[in-house]
Amino acid sequence: LRRLGRETLLHTGHLHADWSLVREYPLSSQLLALSHVWQAPDGRRYTIAAKGAPEAIADLCHMSGPQQQALAQPIAAMANDGLRVLGVARASFHARELPGVQHDFEFEFLGLVGLVDPIRPNVPQALAACYSAGIRVIMITGDYGLTAESIARRVGIVTEPLPRIVTGAELDAMDEAELALALQNEVIFARVSPEHKLRIVSALQTQGHVVAVT
Repeated sequence: LRRLGRETLLHTGHLHADWSLVREYPLSSQLLALSHVWQAPDGRRYTIAAKGAPEAIADLCHMSGPQQQALAQPIAAMANDGLRVLGVARASFHARELPGVQHDFEFEFLGLVGLVDPIRPNVPQALAACYSAGIRVIMITGDYGLTAESIARRVGIVTEPLPRIVTGAELDAMDEAELALALQNEVIFARVSPEHKLRIVSALQTQGHVVAVT
């Protein structure tokens, strides 16, 4: 797969060297996707490239319920293999003034990309050392829940019974008491933003824990 990728992209570089990057719509806790806007040399045409969480890209593409359900199976298969899964989409735009939000573009769904981020060999031993020292380890990640669970199994975080997986959207719906209760048990936080991470750390500190984040 890696060889195929290298051969496919060989000599492509920037496919439009004379186009200019004129705007970025950043990822946010409300929409886990970002878009780059490229302007043609004539100044009248734009191509928008979006990438992000598959469910966010599906939302940008206004996919129907059945379309999203059909997408769920390949996402789950890739995530179960420990891949970090991104959705990608594109749009064209011809007006002079760019819209304020990504949702104002007419995106076309292009597909899914699975990224391999190999686990460093010393991670399981480091986690074992933490556990032997009485340090509790909680995974907090922007990855898809099944990806997080797969990685957690490989490095030794997950035990039986499986911990609860709480997504960023679920965390937003929790009040402080509900979050405190969730933190009393084994839990994995997935699809979270930096703001979510800060909230989790603050909740642990409120319970009297000394917290370190890597």
